[in-house]
Amino acid sequence: MTSPQSAPEFNIRNLVVLVDGTAESRPTVAAAAAVARWFHAGVHLLHFIQSRDYAMAVPQTYAEVVEDLRGRHEAELREIAGSETMRGLEPRIHVERSEITEGLGAFTRDHAIDLVVVGSAGKAGLVKWLEGSTAEEAFRNADVPVMVLGPNAVTGVPPRGFRRILCATDLSAGARSAAVFAMALGERCQARVTLLYIMAGNAKHPERRSIAIAEAAIALRRWAAMSGSGGAEQVVSEGVPAEVISELAADMKADLIVAGAKRMPILGITGAWATGYAVMREAHCPTVFVREP
Repeated sequence: MTSPQSAPEFNIRNLVVLVDGTAESRPTVAAAAAVARWFHAGVHLLHFIQSRDYAMAVPQTYAEVVEDLRGRHEAELREIAGSETMRGLEPRIHVERSEITEGLGAFTRDHAIDLVVVGSAGKAGLVKWLEGSTAEEAFRNADVPVMVLGPNAVTGVPPRGFRRILCATDLSAGARSAAVFAMALGERCQARVTLLYIMAGNAKHPERRSIAIAEAAIALRRWAAMSGSGGAEQVVSEGVPAEVISELAADMKADLIVAGAKRMPILGITGAWATGYAVMREAHCPTVFVREP
């Protein structure tokens, strides 16, 4: 991860777009192409053939089913690679038989990937539990930042670089990676960066509200200075985190949200993960998740 001192050298040299054959993939490709052009980055188009894609096949037909899937997805990726959206970028295409949880980390290391780009339909409830989420599997497992375009990301990616970046933080040491990324990207794009900290509610002790806000503001300033983010605008708010983040991003016309992400435990869903997924579902702009070390 880039340190605060080396932020001016921030660059994205290679990015990969996860293409899963859904409608969400096409705007994602356009967003990735815009980022690639800003940074003169190499582009990879990647599809994973996962076990759920051929789970109903009988063992003796596994190979035939996988080869049929490979052929169809390679044709789809070739079509995207040759589209007007990708003009001049000469993307490389890859179809790999692997679960995302195992395959994405190896792919980013093998190809020196700096950014993963993925779309999401924002599945919820039983549908999400049954079908899974490509975006979820990506940003909770990738060792590099993951840009997610949720179902409401209508603004897409601005053609001339990001101008307003909102970075949400919980002031933890691990969250500094997200702030460093936001500041480095902001400096590269000459964007205005806002650091947001959301306090826990003080409904039981409303008399302490003003004191808590002042203490949180001091903590945020100290944390920002330690993270190399002292030049960013700093905002302390309170409320339901996902709602506050989405509403502030809309109010300030942010064209990117940056947030930290924790690796999901084998069992259970953490509050931090639930918040991140909710932000991505509601955000009107792309969200970049930077996983904690």
